[in-house]
Amino acid sequence: RRQRQMCIGDRAISPGSVPENLASERVLKAIAASPGIALGPARSFSFGGEPAHEESHAASEWHRYLAAAELLYSEWEQARAAAADVPGIVPIIDSYLRLLTDPTLEKQVRSALEAGATAEQAVRQAVEPIINRLRCSSDPLLHERGTELEQFLQRFVAALHRHRTDYNRAAGAIVVAPALTPLEVVLLHRAGACGLVTAVGGIASHTTILARSLRLPAVIGVRSALSTIAEDTPLVVDGYTGVVVVNPTPLTSRRYARHRDSQEWRRRILVRFSQLP
Repeated sequence: RRQRQMCIGDRAISPGSVPENLASERVLKAIAASPGIALGPARSFSFGGEPAHEESHAASEWHRYLAAAELLYSEWEQARAAAADVPGIVPIIDSYLRLLTDPTLEKQVRSALEAGATAEQAVRQAVEPIINRLRCSSDPLLHERGTELEQFLQRFVAALHRHRTDYNRAAGAIVVAPALTPLEVVLLHRAGACGLVTAVGGIASHTTILARSLRLPAVIGVRSALSTIAEDTPLVVDGYTGVVVVNPTPLTSRRYARHRDSQEWRRRILVRFSQLP
């Protein structure tokens, strides 16, 4: 007989004996962000970590900046169109579109480029002071905005290298990522993702709000997600309780599938009743 492990974040607690056929199943406990049940294979997504760019010629770096901003603007517009019918999403996306065309940001970037910075360095110099102020705030909402802006910055740096994400990899799968911007949540949902697991994030974040609006089950704060969940590993995401089951047994999968179907049936009944005169 072996033990089944129950984890909170990265800590194992209260192990108990279980049969041999449950030995590979692990339960990770974190923060319930968006209600719902999702079952599917894990698909890892990372939107940062691009290599540094060495060139620092101001004119060419300025063109790189403009091209990256145009690429991101196009992606945000796609997300806006995809989520136009979902209440509350368009204003969130519009705030990022305004940021991409903010003349103050462009002025700061251009000034840094003329001083010899690369496009990556210039964008960081312009955005990181704002991130630091937000993350040092005692207001949890402002702290969340700082985390989101950090993700936006990483996405911009990736765009400087013309990095394009294949969102179609998420079809029928559960996305595992360090963190996600609202852009990525919308495009992953459009591609057919059935659930989200992130290493960081907060209940009040725009990302979490969008996941709820899109009825996309999500668990956040699974700090060990990327290091302990291999690609295509079967997962269960319980957005009601903040549980992620890694390598669920057939019995566990059936139990969660019944729970998912039952909740969906109740939701549809409530929708029908709400439409009665």
